[in-house]
Amino acid sequence: MLAKDSSKLWSWVEEAPDNRQEVTEDILSAAGRVVAVLVAHNGEAWLPRTLAHLERLEVHPGMLIGVDADSSDESRLMLETTGIFDLVVDGNQNLGFGENIKSGLSAA
Repeated sequence: MLAKDSSKLWSWVEEAPDNRQEVTEDILSAAGRVVAVLVAHNGEAWLPRTLAHLERLEVHPGMLIGVDADSSDESRLMLETTGIFDLVVDGNQNLGFGENIKSGLSAA
């Protein structure tokens, strides 16, 4: 059941502890072993914002893979031209999200 006062729906965010860490050499070293996969399917509307945030990460993953799951819009082109992906591969819209992730990881 939703709260009657919608202003309280996100109040837990303000109450959550601040767990941010200072970027240290240990974190940077661990990031080098991280592989991140972004799966897109007809995401032309939301991709620009997502890609902009990925570009602004303070600590980047060791490898960033883009998977385009048969988009009929400009999603594939956006993944390829942004310059932040180490690899952009074809996925399949008929497969689930997890299977598209596996496709990206297999191609790496």
